[in-house]
Amino acid sequence: MNTQKAAFSLTFVLYDEGNVFAWLMALLSLCPVFIFIFIFGLVVFEGSKMRKPNLAYCIGLLFNTGINLLLKQFFCYERPPTLEGLPFVKRSKCSGFPSNHSQFMAFFSVLFPFWLKEREKLLLPYTYHFLQIIIQIGCILVAVSRVYLGYHTFIQASSGYCVGLLTGLVYLYALMNFVRRYQSYGDPRRTDAWARHQ
Repeated sequence: MNTQKAAFSLTFVLYDEGNVFAWLMALLSLCPVFIFIFIFGLVVFEGSKMRKPNLAYCIGLLFNTGINLLLKQFFCYERPPTLEGLPFVKRSKCSGFPSNHSQFMAFFSVLFPFWLKEREKLLLPYTYHFLQIIIQIGCILVAVSRVYLGYHTFIQASSGYCVGLLTGLVYLYALMNFVRRYQSYGDPRRTDAWARHQ
């Protein structure tokens, strides 16, 4: 019985064989998957003190992805025609705008300083700022990778980045307000990283 094969789109990336730079771009485009698995792993395995912040970040990432899916259905722009006819590539009419990868990374870059601040005591001096710079550069490179590999246009990738920043700021504002109200009913001496940096 012949059945049609399909690729798992979350981890399926096409690049030019033998092109090392294209291979690096393909690897970078998988960063959102690696990040979410890492954060979810922390929810499961890290101590109870950090479980709530990690869970809040996971919920935020899922919320951001949901916003992206809604925007894609609303605008309904196609991907660039560069992938037309390639194996295992389905060009949905509504998968182009905005870029989910760019939006995910921009959203993560907004929350990352607060996530990192909670672990500042575990870091070496200057590591906190160094990692922030690395993440910001990585976010931009992920957006570049989506354009370079032909999955999105510059407008689609840059718009996704802007939407991710906006969504991240809105979610962070809502999260800080929730934490502030939650703590007002608890111990007033309690000082989480969330409360210290709201």
